[in-house]
Amino acid sequence: MSNKNIPLYDQCRQYFHMHGRIDIPTLYRDMAEYARHFDIDTDRYGEGRFLNNFEDEIAHLLGKEAAVFMPSGVMAQQIALRIRADQTGLTQVAYHPTSHLEVHEYQGYRFLHGLQASLLGDRQRLINSDDFCSLEKPVSSLLLELPQRWTGGLLPEWQQLKDVTDAARQYVSYIHMDGARLWECLYYYSQENDFQLSHITRPFDSVYVSFYKTLGGIGGAMLAGEKIFINEARVWLRRHGGNLYQLHPMVIAAHMGMDRHLPHIPTYVRRAQMIAELVKDIPGLICYPAQPRTNMFHIHFVHKPSRLDSIRDHIAQESAVWVAGRFYPSYLDSINGTGSFMEVHVGEGLLNIDDQLIYSCLQRLASADK
Repeated sequence: MSNKNIPLYDQCRQYFHMHGRIDIPTLYRDMAEYARHFDIDTDRYGEGRFLNNFEDEIAHLLGKEAAVFMPSGVMAQQIALRIRADQTGLTQVAYHPTSHLEVHEYQGYRFLHGLQASLLGDRQRLINSDDFCSLEKPVSSLLLELPQRWTGGLLPEWQQLKDVTDAARQYVSYIHMDGARLWECLYYYSQENDFQLSHITRPFDSVYVSFYKTLGGIGGAMLAGEKIFINEARVWLRRHGGNLYQLHPMVIAAHMGMDRHLPHIPTYVRRAQMIAELVKDIPGLICYPAQPRTNMFHIHFVHKPSRLDSIRDHIAQESAVWVAGRFYPSYLDSINGTGSFMEVHVGEGLLNIDDQLIYSCLQRLASADK
């Protein structure tokens, strides 16, 4: 397989990541059929029957009074923290060192909103109740991410989560959830507790959810909380330039993604657990966490990213299988500085790849064998 004019990724036929390669004409054809079936109207500057009904639907699902659709989670979370900071007069906010705000947003919270960060916990683990003792300044908000992406999708036991949020209330009056992947948590928590999403969000004052990850949308987020909070968030959305003239393409894709993928998330989670079990004994490979609790986890290798990039490309050329977009420097103590990791995010793609092929690809990466 080789065509110099087409990127190697686009030449592949099978993909490890999420739902595989997006075919744009097919996506927009499906969106058009969906819009026609549900008689979806055009929204303007945040006003529209379908859009506003969707906001109400998500608010109800998350157990909150109201919600507002936003183009991105970056906007949603910075706005949530800014509102609470203004209410309290405290510019300090607390979150984990791997939070999206710290790792991916060029400190937008500081440059746009004048906020300062207090980092809680260690790189490889979740925030626990004892971490709040390290706070040196009063904070206006605590942000907790469920599941925690950059620690392999770690998810606390329900009682652990309750202990952390209860302990946090002694130090902070406002707790916000980064629920970009909240949809993926329900299967784990509901097995023993028969929970709905609203049970998981109950300890939180506000919640952000994303629609373009496991749900496969083309973008978009929802911020949910009390009505007065959401009304203020709409004002800040305008200030951010996020109150777009029309949002319906993202809204249609989001709603369509919920219909298509939300019922199948338990299947995705079980597949992630099966893959981790399948490959756990390959020499030079470490699954973290060893037993995934959601449909994502990390696979660490003893080799550096540049070496694995080369092997990935060989696999793609020979087998038309794309195993990973990027390899990152490993954060595990045992191979920190020398190893790498890839993110496994199970969707339709890995449901349709044979176990033996998955094993063979990961074995080649672990052995650095082209």
